Amino acid sequence: MAGTATKPGRTSVDQATAEQYRQWLRQMLLVRRFEEKTGEAYSLGKIGGFCHLYIGQEAVAVGTLASLRADDYITASYREHGQALVRGISPR
Repeated sequence: MAGTATKPGRTSVDQATAEQYRQWLRQMLLVRRFEEKTGEAYSLGKIGGFCHLYIGQEAVAVGTLASLRADDYITASYREHGQALVRGISPR
């Protein structure tokens, strides 16, 4: 990705600061912890139906959304928990 141009408001890896890397890590950990708790609740019968977890794909949500502007739209139809959390939806 080095040397690639990005549009205003977007971040490429070669433009990221140490704080941005920490923020991405915090977001990935938030998604992972949310999914772990969701899996626990599902196995206890607190969630009905199917439960398709996002575990192992946290970097996909964080990396994809880091490349977008705040006013860009996203559409997710399956395992969208990660994208929603990274976009700022409360895990509660």
